[in-house]
Amino acid sequence: MCDRLQKQMEENREVYNVPVVDFGNLFLFPAEVLVLERFRGQWPDFSVLDLGVGAGRTAWVFSQNAKSYDAIDYAEIRIQHCRELFPQSEHRRFHHGDARDLSEYEDGSLDFVLFSYNGIDYIDEKGRDAAFSEVKRVLRPGGWFFFSTHSLDSFPFQPPFPRRLSGIFKPLGILYRLLIAWKMKWLNRHVNVDEVKERGWACLVDYADQVTTHYIDPRLQRKRLEEQDFEVDTVWDMRGRENDFTPQPDEWMLHFLVRKKS
Repeated sequence: MCDRLQKQMEENREVYNVPVVDFGNLFLFPAEVLVLERFRGQWPDFSVLDLGVGAGRTAWVFSQNAKSYDAIDYAEIRIQHCRELFPQSEHRRFHHGDARDLSEYEDGSLDFVLFSYNGIDYIDEKGRDAAFSEVKRVLRPGGWFFFSTHSLDSFPFQPPFPRRLSGIFKPLGILYRLLIAWKMKWLNRHVNVDEVKERGWACLVDYADQVTTHYIDPRLQRKRLEEQDFEVDTVWDMRGRENDFTPQPDEWMLHFLVRKKS
């Protein structure tokens, strides 16, 4: 089982290692805007590492005012794309790398590490632990880690009702939801819901059905962070509201801002 999941998660890299088509959107999630504002006066003093930078969505803003900005991705074609978009400079660098091995960075050399858009969820459980360990190592005492992750509270999946299919088209919307629900149930037919809820995490096929995605119970995620000497500062839901770790089945993604203990 573990070998199969590890193989599936490694195959995720191949999905991302294709020419960029629709990964270049400039939108930011509400929590990302809040973090940018939170550290408005500190970015000029921050050495920033952007993990899983993809096509550069976060680079447009997080690289602008940082003292130094490094971005890595394990899909080389994404890094090539970023280098075409952003000229290399003394303070901004894009290069091929892996969050599970940050050996090129010295202990305690960074002020802020970013792993956005659930990037940490596309590596397996063992690799996830390695990534957290590496982030902790390269952060200075009191340094910040900001990442997003899929919430297991949202499983079993309940497809949202399409806004365009309302009024006389409502029956089509109902049919759409039934078809998507059936598809998600079929793709995850090997998953025992009760077992994964008790365990606290699962590798699932979600709406991005080309990849296998790690989902974790937010309470378990908080516990693991605390065990790794991170202090949880704030957790936001998809709409930028603070989360209090009560179950929110409609929220499939949460943003964690945590600090390495001094």
